[in-house]
Parts: sequence; structure tokens; C-alpha cells
Amino acid sequence: MEHLRKVFQVLRENELYINREKCEFAQSKVHFLGHVISNGEIRMDEDKVRAIKEWKAPIKVTELRSFLGLVNYYHHFIGGYSPKAAPLTEFLKNNKPRVWTEHCQKAFECLKAAVTEEPVLALPDFAKPFEVHTDASYYAIGGVMM
Repeated sequence: MEHLRKVFQVLRENELYINREKCEFAQSKVHFLGHVISNGEIRMDEDKVRAIKEWKAPIKVTELRSFLGLVNYYHHFIGGYSPKAAPLTEFLKNNKPRVWTEHCQKAFECLKAAVTEEPVLALPDFAKPFEVHTDASYYAIGGVMM
């Protein structure tokens, strides 16, 4: 409550406002940008993990790019992500013919398995400094502490 009080005080002092409909307070579990934050842990969103797990082997280059984009979003959760994804990123290069090999299939399956293992990230150390990233439009301003 003390943290909220301080945040509200700073907002008030700077004549900034929040939209109550978009705010949630005192939640034990929060879904935020494809992550679930609860009990001092950060996990991958179960829906995203399920989508990756059920992803069929790509037939088109655009499908592979979509898959790698989604999996790359969670690269912090995947130990040794770059070497695991290397055969697939190599496949995307234009300097040679594209042939989906057994090596590509194994890399694809390896990344899917790595996502479903779901390691957990710890929440930040509140004794250390944070950065505030902001964005603004003509009528509103938003920010996030990182």
C-alpha cells in the first residue's frame, strides 16, 4: 500500500491521471505481455506455450519466421537458445537453396520441447535501481518500470 501511495502522490504532483478500468490492484496473479507473474516468479503464458507446442512443422518461410518470432520472444526462458535455433535461422538465409532437412526438423522439435520445459525467472531485486520507460500521445502518457 505504501508503494501505491507513493506512485499516486507522484502522479498527483505531476497532474497525471490513470484510467481505473485499466488498473488492477492487489492481484496474486497478473498476465502481462505474454507472461504470468505470481508468487515472486515470472512464467510463460500457458496459452502461448500451448500454441508453440501444437505448432505444425512449417511449410512456408513465413510460417517459420512466425514460429521463430514467437519462440524468440521467450528466449530468456530457453537455455542456449541461439545454438538451438541456429539451423532454423540458417535455413532462412537466401544465399543457398532451402531444403527442410532432418537437422531442421530436430531443431524445430528441440525448440518446442525447450519452451514446454518452462523454467521460471525470478522477480527483480527491489534493492536495485529501476529504469522507467515511457510513451506518450497527444492525450495520454504511459510508463513501465523495468
